[in-house]
Amino acid sequence: MVGGMRVDGAVAIVTGASSGIGLETARLLSARGAAVVLAARRADRPAALAGELPRSLATARRPPRAHDA
Repeated sequence: MVGGMRVDGAVAIVTGASSGIGLETARLLSARGAAVVLAARRADRPAALAGELPRSLATARRPPRAHDA
């Protein structure tokens, strides 16, 4: 992404989008024109981020727990 490369029309899937590097990567890709799928274990943060990023979609899945079987 050096030099302001555009990614218009691309679809990017960003894992770990609820914080840290994943969060900032999602913001950068969106700013450069990509449609971003925000994937994380926590549902609240990616959903809030999807509200601020155009052309984005949030999805979350909690890890299975021992009593789920």
